Amino acid sequence: APAESTKRSGGASMAAASVLSDAAALCCAEAETAQRQLTAQEEQALGIKRQLQQERVLSALGNRDVSLRDLVVALGEPLTHAESPARKSAVALLSRALEAVPVELLDEKSTDHLFEFYCSRLQDYPCAAEVISGLRVLLDRSSLAEAQLSRLSTSLLDESDVRCLPQRERYAAIELVMSLSARAARLAVGRAAGASGGGGGGGVSTDGTVDVGSAPLSAATLLLQSLRAFDGEKDPRNLLLLLQLMRALCVRCAHTQARGQRHAWSRAQ
Repeated sequence: APAESTKRSGGASMAAASVLSDAAALCCAEAETAQRQLTAQEEQALGIKRQLQQERVLSALGNRDVSLRDLVVALGEPLTHAESPARKSAVALLSRALEAVPVELLDEKSTDHLFEFYCSRLQDYPCAAEVISGLRVLLDRSSLAEAQLSRLSTSLLDESDVRCLPQRERYAAIELVMSLSARAARLAVGRAAGASGGGGGGGVSTDGTVDVGSAPLSAATLLLQSLRAFDGEKDPRNLLLLLQLMRALCVRCAHTQARGQRHAWSRAQ
C-alpha cells in the first residue's frame, strides 16, 4: 500500500508538471500564431484551447499540486521571449493565477519576488495591460510594505511613459494609482494612530508624514507624480477618472497639512 501511495503521488506530480509545461508551450506558440492570419474557426478553437489550459493551471494551483513558484519557473521561457505575444500570454496567465490562488499561498517571499518582477516589466509596453493587472492583484491581495508602494509609484509614474499607452491601458494605469493611493492612505491612518498612541516607533514630521524608517508615500508626492505622468490626457473617459484621482489626492494633502499643523501646535504648548 505505501508503494502504491507513493506511485500515485509521483504520478500526480508528473501530471502537474505536464500541465505547466503545456501552458508554457502554448504561450510560446503565441509568437508564431500572431504571425499567421487565422480563420474565424481557428481563432475560436485557439480561444477554447487557451481557456482550457488556463483552467488546468488554476485547478493545479487550487489543489496545491503546484505552487506559484513552480508556475513562474515553468513560464521562464515565454516570460522572457523575444516576441511580445508570447510574453503577453505568459504574464496574463501569471496575473490570472495570482487572482485565483488561495490567499494563504501568497507568502511574503513569493509576493516580494512577484512584485519586483512586475515593477521591472512596466516598461515592457506591449504587455502593459497584463502587468498592470498583476500589480492590481498584488495591491488588493497582499500586504505590500511602505517602501514597495513608493517603488511602485516611481516605477509607474516616473520611470515609465504612461502617455504612450493605448486608452484602455492608460485607464488601467489610473485605476492602479487610485488603488495605490487608497492603500497609502490606510497606512497613513495606521501610522498616525500609532504615533498618537505612543506606539509604532515613528514621529510625525512638520509636513504631517510619519518617520518609520522608510520614506512614506505621501499624497503630495503621488499628486505631483500623477500630474506629470498623465499630463496631456485627452480621452474623456480617462479624464473623468483622473479628475477623481486628483480630487482624492488633494483632499489627502489638505488633511495631511492640517494634521501636521495640529501636531506642531501641540508640541509648542
